[in-house]
Amino acid sequence: MDRNKNIVHVVWTTSNQLVGCSEIKNALKCLLMLVGGSPSTLTNLSVSTTTNNNNNSDSSVVDSTTFNNNNNLTVQSNNSRTGGELKRIEMNNIDEAITRIRIAELLLQYTFNHDEARYHLEKSVFLLDSDSTDHSMELLCKISSYLIDYFHTNNAFNLAKQWLKKAIKYSISLKNNQWLLYFLIKESHILFRENQPKPVFNSIDQAIKLAINMKDTFCHVTMLGF
Repeated sequence: MDRNKNIVHVVWTTSNQLVGCSEIKNALKCLLMLVGGSPSTLTNLSVSTTTNNNNNSDSSVVDSTTFNNNNNLTVQSNNSRTGGELKRIEMNNIDEAITRIRIAELLLQYTFNHDEARYHLEKSVFLLDSDSTDHSMELLCKISSYLIDYFHTNNAFNLAKQWLKKAIKYSISLKNNQWLLYFLIKESHILFRENQPKPVFNSIDQAIKLAINMKDTFCHVTMLGF
């Protein structure tokens, strides 16, 4: 397991370096192979350029990619001599969740394949939801922020509000007022777009009271600007 953990951290570092060199496709290949995949077809990695009205990408960011019954990423090989499925590295739930979050971040920032990013984020939630450690709660807050933005951007307000409720719960469990303030501000934005003035003012009022009680100058300035 220690050897596998070392491999995971080397891949994370390599992926970060590739991103720094603008090698986004290769950075994604590294991370995708950690959660199971074939190097022979990951060379076909391509960025989708269009999305339809149902919030589904017209093409996947990874060509020839499927998900097996265990929800592990697998890629079918087109070359029988070099193909086959890369053996999955054994990871603990937190390391796998971090890997999938990193994949999602790259997909969200550099591609149009946001549905694939959503899959990895929701898979990460599944991996972390039974863990009440601070590290897991912090990751769940981060995942929630991405999913809230995803649903908010796609006008799926009910789903965005569902994730806001979860996110507020995570931030309270973590006792992290900065996350809580962030989610209260997000909530006010979504409620404003839904034309619900009374709940908007309630969220803003909670956020202002929280910011006043926080010994954080940045939060005070943020709420004054808000």
